[in-house]
Amino acid sequence: MRSIVIVFVFLIYACVGKQLKKELVSEDETIKDTIVIKDTISQVETVEKEQKEVATNKLIVIDSKSIYISLLTKIPEGKDYYLPVSFKPLVSDIKQEDFYNNYADFTSDLILKNIEYTRYKIEDSVANKYFEISNLNSILVFDENQNILDTLQLKNYEYFSDQIESQVIATYKATEKVKEDKEYVCMTVNDFVKKNNYRFIKDSIYLKATLKENRFKPTDVYAHYKMIKAKDTISFLSFGQYKEETAKHAFYLFRNKKPLDSIINKNLISKIISVPTTLNEENIFVTHQFIPDTDAFWISVIGIDIVANTLTQYERNRVFLR
Repeated sequence: MRSIVIVFVFLIYACVGKQLKKELVSEDETIKDTIVIKDTISQVETVEKEQKEVATNKLIVIDSKSIYISLLTKIPEGKDYYLPVSFKPLVSDIKQEDFYNNYADFTSDLILKNIEYTRYKIEDSVANKYFEISNLNSILVFDENQNILDTLQLKNYEYFSDQIESQVIATYKATEKVKEDKEYVCMTVNDFVKKNNYRFIKDSIYLKATLKENRFKPTDVYAHYKMIKAKDTISFLSFGQYKEETAKHAFYLFRNKKPLDSIINKNLISKIISVPTTLNEENIFVTHQFIPDTDAFWISVIGIDIVANTLTQYERNRVFLR
């Protein structure tokens, strides 16, 4: 009888050993396709989080007084697209710094970690408390001809950290129509969609004439485009003027080489793209803006009103309706 018990116990341990070995092999097969981490336990946890399906956010925040406009960009080496998300105006600089220094206190699931970047999910309650997320649940995406290409639904709010910077983003899944590795003009769903017939082109000869007529002597010209509107030539010029320790950053709007309005000593613009909407009697554009000799670059929104001869820079990529 005692021999039978011993044999039975031996068989149980043998089965457990085989099962344990099988589980370890399975883990090894999963781990070998990820980054090498010294701590095996941490490595397994990271893999599990990467493979975990993260639930999408459910909260819908609506603001009928503003429209978010930007460029939808594909996440490098991934399938999702993203939009930058800004802090709310009343969130202090100290709180913003605290968020970035202690992001683990404000995030939940690890969505993805690779050599290039790390993505963490931000829960609805946190996003709604600190960030401008109104109307971001659905966005309209446009093609090169300013036609609606697709409507995308929000996937997550995320803390995105790569080798250059960290930022908060709203992410969207690629679709059959939105899948190219490029920037798409997009905006939150609204009733003001209308083709913008402001199509700017480059003209180096016209640029020289504009500089000469206005006695501008820039050190660097970052962007210059023009377009014909009725009988007028509308153009803009973004340039920097640097002398020893002084620097002047300027963005000018012209009609027939005559200045209409300007934004001085703030940001520089390298590119301007028409947005298919007219708001506040202005034609709206998204721009690439930057600070020379730094890694600081971002997408911003401006409005041009040719009738009132004004140039408006909108903060946080939102145009507030008047």
